[in-house]
Amino acid sequence: MREEAIQILKEVSEPIRGAELQRMIEEKTGFKIANMTSFMKSVEKLDPRIRKPDRGLYQFVNDTANTEEPHQEMEQNEHEPEENEAVAEQK
Repeated sequence: MREEAIQILKEVSEPIRGAELQRMIEEKTGFKIANMTSFMKSVEKLDPRIRKPDRGLYQFVNDTANTEEPHQEMEQNEHEPEENEAVAEQK
């Protein structure tokens, strides 16, 4: 099923809604996906070119350069307080 998800995402040139992707995978494989978010997290681990550009959207990115860095950089920035937050805490 994961390979089918990757294949579908490769064929589609723009981001696709998770619900639409789920429907397509279930139709092609005959299996039901109980939890799409968990399923797609496992697909993302299998192929780092699978990206989630926005809530509920999935995309295959052909650019193999920097496949790991943007995701890691985003995770680091989520944990750092913004300048305004830091100033507010000091006062």
